Amino acid sequence: MQFETKGQALEGQLLGYTEIQIKGVTVRRWQIKRLEDGIAVGFLGGVSLDSMLEAVTAGTVIKLEYEGKVKLGSGYSVKKFKLYEALTGEDSESVPETKPSRKAR
Repeated sequence: MQFETKGQALEGQLLGYTEIQIKGVTVRRWQIKRLEDGIAVGFLGGVSLDSMLEAVTAGTVIKLEYEGKVKLGSGYSVKKFKLYEALTGEDSESVPETKPSRKAR
């Protein structure tokens, strides 16, 4: 999955990541099991996204929302995300109410 449209979101159970090589660089490929249909969806991480997600326990229901690109002082642009974690995680079959993650701030 690619995040390209501001406001695009992915909600589901965080399964974890695997490390893969792309052009000689090790990157994390994260997986979330979507709540809507149970399909596991993968996407590539980055420095800020990896640090947000690695603070979340596998199995936690989350919502990841793409907020667009942010230009850094160095001239590079990075994708910015907002992470929400489930208020209750007992029933992973229904979409729980979510709140912004304290870890993402």
